Amino acid sequence: MRLSAFGVTAVAALCVAGSARANLFETFGAGARAQGLGGAVGALVDDFSATYHNPAGLALGPPRVGFGLHGSYDRTSILLMERPAGYDPPGYDARRAPRGDTDGAGVSGGINLGFSLRPFEVDFALGALVRVPFEGFANIDTAFADEREQYFDNQLRFGLLSERLRSEMITFGLGYRWHYGDEGWLAMGVGMVVLPAVRTVNDVYTPNAADPSVVDANFRIEQTIEQGIVAGLIIQPLSWLRVSASFQDEVFQSVDATNQVLLGGAEDEPVLQDLQVAQHYTPPRVAGSLAVVTDTWRVALEGTWLGWSRYLDAHAETPDPAFEDTLNWRLGFEWIMSDDTSARAGVGWIPTPVPAQTGRSNHVDTDRLLIAVGGGRRFEMWEEQFSIDAALQVHALRETTTHKDRLEAYPDCAPGVRALCDETPDRADDSGGLPASATRGLQTGNPGFPGFTAGGYVLLAGVDVSWLF
Repeated sequence: MRLSAFGVTAVAALCVAGSARANLFETFGAGARAQGLGGAVGALVDDFSATYHNPAGLALGPPRVGFGLHGSYDRTSILLMERPAGYDPPGYDARRAPRGDTDGAGVSGGINLGFSLRPFEVDFALGALVRVPFEGFANIDTAFADEREQYFDNQLRFGLLSERLRSEMITFGLGYRWHYGDEGWLAMGVGMVVLPAVRTVNDVYTPNAADPSVVDANFRIEQTIEQGIVAGLIIQPLSWLRVSASFQDEVFQSVDATNQVLLGGAEDEPVLQDLQVAQHYTPPRVAGSLAVVTDTWRVALEGTWLGWSRYLDAHAETPDPAFEDTLNWRLGFEWIMSDDTSARAGVGWIPTPVPAQTGRSNHVDTDRLLIAVGGGRRFEMWEEQFSIDAALQVHALRETTTHKDRLEAYPDCAPGVRALCDETPDRADDSGGLPASATRGLQTGNPGFPGFTAGGYVLLAGVDVSWLF
């Protein structure tokens, strides 16, 4: 009955909810110029990608409409250590999927569609940017980060990276620039990141509790949205210096479902079941940037604080131990080779927010080194101005090896237990066909036991074409 009820909820959610595998923009940058600068674009952005990075930048560039193609190649891996004998829980060899290593998610991609307009005056602008993944919208993919996963895929995942490469995003905003003095100006902007959400209450009737495969169900489904505010400013106090700051609130797609299950013969006592999903949580973000700007080159240094301590996993559960807030650093360089051509490069350091996974949980992640190159060119066609930008990024993951803690005595598995836990409490007597000797010590089907090694790399290539008018 439980599996049937949850299956009904899953079908309902999949039919109405798009996947919000946020956030690809956070990983690589929103658009080829940002990607070529390694994401250090908060003080330099001047197109519709500002709706994500810093909406103040909408007021700095010409109006445009753009189209982009962006693809990634995931070659990360998680290699599991061989399980020692004597630790299998009862029935472990009959699990649905054998315990196995995890290879990268392969190739993924999508298109970006964006615009920025100046409908009233030269220093006011509005814009929007939408990413459409090739994999489609109706994708929800969850996993457990502890021993519960042995009953499903029986693998580990890079929860903060691999699935985030398949994300749709909707951002929009507006910006305005004030001039003061001979050369100084201040630009401010505000925007929003929007993701879908689902609220559903399902009335499920199971005529025969002994046969849960047969159910009758009614659905009450409400489609809503989750939104995160984005705000920022850019100041140019001197002709060669820009300073920026931006903020984005936390945002994630949510599925909040309740099953009211009636069993045949007990119609007056419904069983209530709750299902919650927080799909690919994006933490609150505060970024600050300094940029030196001349006629021939631009250099930007950007630091970003990410509030990962508020993280919710795919099942809307707070990890224990909790994730840690991080500070990322990115450095971008742009060489203005001529009025029409630019070359770009960037580097970055992205530390992991995930503490050591030596206990019960398996939230796999590791530090990343980012290296980026790119370029852009403006050209005229049909008596109109166009631009093309291209970028290539590589994220090299620092290889890490994790060993689960060895304890003299292991606690029984229960909510709130951090340590690797015993799924079969020790028994004094034989019972249920299980000898007492088989219950002594640790029995665990945790796929991360006794340890694992994680590493690899991710490549990104992006091309944007824009019409400037």
